[in-house]
Amino acid sequence: MALVSAGRLWLGDPNLFVAAQAADTNSAWQISSTGARFGFVFQVPKTGSISKVGVRIGTAQTPIVSRLGLYTVDTAGNPTTTAYGGSAYNTFTPTANTFSEVTLKTPATATAGDLAAVVCEFNSTAGNYYLTGWGAGNPTGFPYQSKYSNSSRTWTKNSRAYPGAFSVGYGDGTYPELGSYPLSGAATSATFNSGTSPSEFALAFTCPFSASCVGVWHLFTPLNGADHAIRLYNGTTLLSEQVMLGNWVRSSSLAISRVFFPGSVLLQPGNTYYLSVLARNTNNLTARAVTLPSAAMAEQLGYAPGLAPGLATRTGGAWNTSPTQIPAIGPLFDSIDDGKGTTPPPPSTFSGAPFSRIFTEF
Repeated sequence: MALVSAGRLWLGDPNLFVAAQAADTNSAWQISSTGARFGFVFQVPKTGSISKVGVRIGTAQTPIVSRLGLYTVDTAGNPTTTAYGGSAYNTFTPTANTFSEVTLKTPATATAGDLAAVVCEFNSTAGNYYLTGWGAGNPTGFPYQSKYSNSSRTWTKNSRAYPGAFSVGYGDGTYPELGSYPLSGAATSATFNSGTSPSEFALAFTCPFSASCVGVWHLFTPLNGADHAIRLYNGTTLLSEQVMLGNWVRSSSLAISRVFFPGSVLLQPGNTYYLSVLARNTNNLTARAVTLPSAAMAEQLGYAPGLAPGLATRTGGAWNTSPTQIPAIGPLFDSIDDGKGTTPPPPSTFSGAPFSRIFTEF
């Protein structure tokens, strides 16, 4: 292997945990009349067979049997009534505050780069419910949402520029990244300290290739005086630690912290690592996490297949892992394996293969 310098890279999307603080309840997400349709417009991420689509329903005053399908997009950027890729919709009964996924009656033959739309509409009788967008964080320009009013015979692009809660699944079991946030619900939080069980929260992940880890980003909030340690483990073997006194951190909700280890740590492919925040006194810290309808949908959030991210907790001893939850913490890298199989340079350099959503720090 050869580790090649790539600047500062972030694994994970911090904005996800900010955006998911609450679902947007504006009427722009609502369908409530005969003929109403709601579309999530996206770019097809890869060529293949799309077999599943899903959406999250928020408030549901009158949940009624509805359709979910894939449709083509016209030159105005709105969904049409033509099924995409020869697909056929399926029906479901919405449940309030629940993510629903259907298997298409006929899968779509998809081509990477096409525009398509996941469309939700009533099957026969009109109901009244809201689709979901995560109403905080950075606004999104693409993908976007558009709503059709049968009374005006017009589509209106959603002015609420928030990431939508929808999913697209392929026949091979993958959920390639779309720019959507297919979450079961808003981000949850938990307070912990050295006297609680658990007293340590971590991101569990399997490294698919060699990488040099130099630190961590996180959105855990330490209250004033909450001493803690940022730790990296291989299993339960401690690899590196940086102790942080509570007074060194400004106590502010949803503020990103970046903490660096005393030295870089070389991660090996196939190993399961745990990147944690450990409480060191009885002053509270707040941990945040999001929940997915299935662990496979982590890929749609930008975590590569095989990474298997999950929330892990413990109070000493073995880790307890929840594969459908992802905590607001991720590693910082400075180099990744270039896959050339040559002699590696010193382990503070890194490059790579598809790992996940990786942000370059400017």
